[in-house]
This record gives sequence, C-alpha cells and structure tokens, in this order.
Amino acid sequence: SPARAAFATVTKDGKITWNVLASTNLEVTNTAVETDTSALTLRTQSGKFYLNDIDVTSLENQDIVDIEERPDARRIMIGVKDDAFTLNEGGVIATTNYQIKVDAKERKLSLRTATGEIFLAIIHREAVDTALRSRFITKSLETISIASLEDEVVYRVDGEKIFDILGMVSYSVPVTAYVSVTSGKIINIIGPEWFKVFGFLFA
Repeated sequence: SPARAAFATVTKDGKITWNVLASTNLEVTNTAVETDTSALTLRTQSGKFYLNDIDVTSLENQDIVDIEERPDARRIMIGVKDDAFTLNEGGVIATTNYQIKVDAKERKLSLRTATGEIFLAIIHREAVDTALRSRFITKSLETISIASLEDEVVYRVDGEKIFDILGMVSYSVPVTAYVSVTSGKIINIIGPEWFKVFGFLFA
C-alpha cells in the first residue's frame, strides 16, 4: 500500500511543521547558521552549497537543519555530503541536488526542478518502507537518492531481492524501486528481465 502522506506547513513566526495525516508534526529545532527560518532555501551553485544565500559548503558532514517530529520524537537532519544535500532519518539517507525550498507565506515545502516546484509529500524513509512492503525488495541500501524518472520526481531505492530456495540456498539479485515523492506509489521496478514475472513465485 502507498506510504503515508506528509504535508509541510510554516507558521507565521517561521516554524516549519510537517503534518503526517494530521496526526504528527515536524518542526525545525536548529540551523547551523543564523538565518530567517520563515524562508528557508537550500541550493547548490558552482559546486558550493547555500542556506538562504549563506555559504555552508565548509559544513560538509554536519547537520545544517534539524527537524523533529512530535510526539514520536523522530528526527530528520538535512546536511551536505560529497556533492549533494542529504536528508537523514534514523540512519536512512536520501541525497538530492534539487533546491529545497520552504515558503512561509505559501506554507509549502518543495523541491525546485527543471520543470517547476514539486511538493515533497512523503518522507524518504517511508519510501523505503513502501519498497520493502512490495516484496520486490528484501533489503535496501542505507542511502537512496531523489531522481527524475520519465518527468516524475521519485525516490530511487536500490537494494536486493533475496530468494530462499527450499530453505537450503539463498540467492540474491540487484533490484531498484522508484517511488513517487508526491503519491508514495511505486512507479517502476528495475531488475533482471525475468524478475517482475517470476519474482513473487519465490517470495
């Protein structure tokens, strides 16, 4: 089944909340530099990384923005690693080069792509859970990426399907699932040619 939908809201005083089916909230608890949190923009330009036009390239491998979900106290940390922004929740990391934008006036959290702004409607860890529940993937890598597939922005979840043959032999094949960032649905599964036809027979 699709992952839970999550929608971002920004209050008048600049606090960011992320409502998951109106049952929980996420709000910004810290930023690495002093800035106006009512209009957060994270972007890359010429190999450098910026938070609200403040160069944060030197803060690589550090958390730039910390968000906490309440009441479950789940934390999502946005940082910089290698050549991408990272979103880390519980050790599951999503990487992206898209501009991340929070607009207090419009009360939205979005990614700016070549075709316009895209709402980030599900959290990346939920995309991994969706891929695992599909039974096409048994185990995923700890790092996934936000990519484009046929003009749709998706989470690319790389992993493997492990087959247990008669309880005696284990055999694995590489599999990639593409999960929509807006609907939480699996858009495509990439694996060996025979996999989508016979994969369920060995689940």
